[in-house]
Amino acid sequence: SSLFPGISTSSSDIVLTPRLDTAFFDPFARVPRSVLCFFCWHYGIDGKLLPQSPETILYRAEEELFKMGHIMWAHGEVEYFLGKERQNQLEGLESDHGYHASAPYVFGQDLRREAIMILAKLGVHIKYAHSENGYIASDPENSTTWEQHEIELALEP
Repeated sequence: SSLFPGISTSSSDIVLTPRLDTAFFDPFARVPRSVLCFFCWHYGIDGKLLPQSPETILYRAEEELFKMGHIMWAHGEVEYFLGKERQNQLEGLESDHGYHASAPYVFGQDLRREAIMILAKLGVHIKYAHSENGYIASDPENSTTWEQHEIELALEP
């Protein structure tokens, strides 16, 4: 695997163990409810949790905080860029875009709403979502306009 630093790609040295409590149906499967997905623990060939795994790092940090009488609360963000090909010479040249902009100044609003609905169906709690400042306008050499979006997940223990 080349997922984690320090692990050779020429050997089978990561064991994935599904976390059954994380099971969900793939919302993008062609046949609804036909593909079951899981998050997994990453183990080394020694049978111990893989120290490089982000899952292991968070798990161990949570254990240490719990030993001190604390509970870790955290949240994540899903940030991404969407690209759209310019349909005419004027499209993508407007300057009214950016942080928390909405339609018609951003083209990814509908997709962002759809992503929120899919995440919610999977049981992911959402804090809010919005457009970000990242914006790369199309130009004569590149007909693609890029805009940045964010879905902020709710704070969870």
